[in-house]
Amino acid sequence: MNKGQLIDAVAQELSQFADVAVARDLVTITVVGRGLMQEPGMTGRVFAAAGEVPVHLISQASDVSLSLVVASPDAAALLRRLHADLIEDRDEEARRSA
Repeated sequence: MNKGQLIDAVAQELSQFADVAVARDLVTITVVGRGLMQEPGMTGRVFAAAGEVPVHLISQASDVSLSLVVASPDAAALLRRLHADLIEDRDEEARRSA
C-alpha cells in the first residue's frame, strides 16, 4: 500500500466519526528563531511576506517557531520572500549599524 492509499484508508475509517477531507500538495514552512514571538512586529512581517499567498493553516508551537501551511506551488516563492524580509533585511540592518 502506498502513502496515498494509506491516507485514503485512514480518511475512510475516520469518516465514520466525522466529515473528513484530505488536502493534498501542501507544504509547511516554519520560521524559527529564539524569542521570535517576543519581537514586536515579527508576526506582521511574516504575514506581509505571505502577501496574497493563501495560508491554509497557521501554527505557533512555542515562542521560537511559527508555521504556515501553503499550497506546494506557492512554497518556493514564499520561502524566498521570507528569507529576503527576515534574514537579508536583518543582515543589512546589522551592517549599517556596525
